[in-house]
Amino acid sequence: MKRIKSIFKFIIYPFLPILYLIKDSFPTGQPLNIIKTIYVNFRVLPFNQAIHFPIYIYRGVKIYKLGNISINSDRVKRGMISIGEQYFTAYDNAKFANGGIIIFNGPVNLGNGFTLDNRGVIIFKGFNRLGPGITFIIRDKLEFGEYSALGFRCFLMDSDDHFTINCNTLEIGRNKKPIIIGRRNWIANSTYIKKGTITPDYTIVASANSLLSKDYSGIEPYSVLGGIPAKKIGSGIRRIYNFKEEARINKYFRDNPDIDIYIPNIRPEGVDEYCTSNFLD
Repeated sequence: MKRIKSIFKFIIYPFLPILYLIKDSFPTGQPLNIIKTIYVNFRVLPFNQAIHFPIYIYRGVKIYKLGNISINSDRVKRGMISIGEQYFTAYDNAKFANGGIIIFNGPVNLGNGFTLDNRGVIIFKGFNRLGPGITFIIRDKLEFGEYSALGFRCFLMDSDDHFTINCNTLEIGRNKKPIIIGRRNWIANSTYIKKGTITPDYTIVASANSLLSKDYSGIEPYSVLGGIPAKKIGSGIRRIYNFKEEARINKYFRDNPDIDIYIPNIRPEGVDEYCTSNFLD
């Protein structure tokens, strides 16, 4: 019996990645494009990574150019890079045109309806959730911090694409500057992020339609930005990633409709664990 199992495992093992891919292609409302998924993985990745199908391409993603794509991670898993996953907040087809370099240092989820036009370098540090309808126009560099998230319909552009001249001084300024987003940033939907924007770790952009247009690294972590142009409107604020605690808080407010404040039973030094516990469970 053991010998039969060993023979069966030997025969079926090479086909397991394909079988898993077929299985994952039929979740409700989020169909994979199997042909594009197979093609992209084996076109851009070394065989020892591609065989695990770490990049999932969902239906509705139009690929114009693949460019240079790499995964810089010791843990390569099936579907860890999700491109064009469908959400209700965007319905258009996604457009993927990478004429530069894209580096994934960990899992990334990019929603549908996006436009990616890259001729520079994009580095996703990993564990990033990027909402649907986002536009990336990158000519120099975009670095997106670990665990940071973007709301739907954000717009990131690191250049002016054209030059201008000052008619009085004859000065022509630089038209490109990198965008650097810090670790664990939470950026509200419809935020416009221009060239030269730098945000420190644990920054929240709280108001939709904000405009980030400068180096904010001088502000302290846990600050809140908002407005046009964005400025600091609060500090000492963190997002709670602890989904189990979020469920408890939701229940508390449902059960107490007249109460607007909930205070957890923790000490100030326990805030970090409280906010991040079980985030990856």
